[in-house]
Amino acid sequence: MKRSRQSPKALGARSKAAIAVIALIFFLRFVPSFSPFLLAKGAFDLSVPFRYISIGWVDWAAVQLQEMSEQTVPDEELLAVLGLAHESLGDYDEALAAYERIALSYADDPLAVSRAKALAANVYLRQGHIKAARERFLESNRLNPDQAFVTFNLGILAESDGDLSAALEWFERSMQASPQWVDPAVRAGAVYNRLGDPVAAVTLLRPHEAGASRLVDLHLQISTAYAALAQASARGELDEQQLGALASVGIVGDDITVVLSDLALHALDRTRQLDPQHRGLADLERLIDRLPIR
Repeated sequence: MKRSRQSPKALGARSKAAIAVIALIFFLRFVPSFSPFLLAKGAFDLSVPFRYISIGWVDWAAVQLQEMSEQTVPDEELLAVLGLAHESLGDYDEALAAYERIALSYADDPLAVSRAKALAANVYLRQGHIKAARERFLESNRLNPDQAFVTFNLGILAESDGDLSAALEWFERSMQASPQWVDPAVRAGAVYNRLGDPVAAVTLLRPHEAGASRLVDLHLQISTAYAALAQASARGELDEQQLGALASVGIVGDDITVVLSDLALHALDRTRQLDPQHRGLADLERLIDRLPIR
């Protein structure tokens, strides 16, 4: 089969769509942050659609997946990948239809329905339909409690509502479900910073600092916490319990104010390297400017 010549702009858009759907498929299928058993091994040969996706032909993959889904009763994996392909192309109605077919076709399988509800909720969240997203995430969690992907998004929704206590509870459940997934810890750290508890933010984020060296939000939040602690230390406001908590994650020194200031500056530099235009950078720089030791 031949394809017509594409403009560089169109090819770039296709490449971005392919990368998005590949990343989402990998995330949902292989990373335990959602579920270690997201999709069972399917009866359909998806190698050709996956090949199309890998080279950026996501629209062709969606066409072939749609044709395959109409041949017989489709399995869960085929419908999920079809939905993800449509989702990456911005065809949200078609994505939702694919996920609804999963829920209807596998109505007697609570785990399959839970996964379909979570995938649909993610689409509604991307569209800004908060109520619909929340309802489906909660239903997914009811059917299969404490999936990391689901509880993480429920935490985000609680945070957007201003219910920071509930947000922390959801993020904690997400971290327990998938300890190696850093995003829930970063969001929880941001909440602790908002609540004025930089010790909690640092003790939560510091164990991830080296392993997630390219995650800009981690460096932004931990730099914010370091700077707040350096200022508190300079004012003599850190008590023995707080110093002990910092020591438990390896933050010690003869002059803890200097140590914390250096850590804040290092994390600020890393934030600038990763995203010089980050929307939170200006506030962080103003906080750093007030450090007692520069």
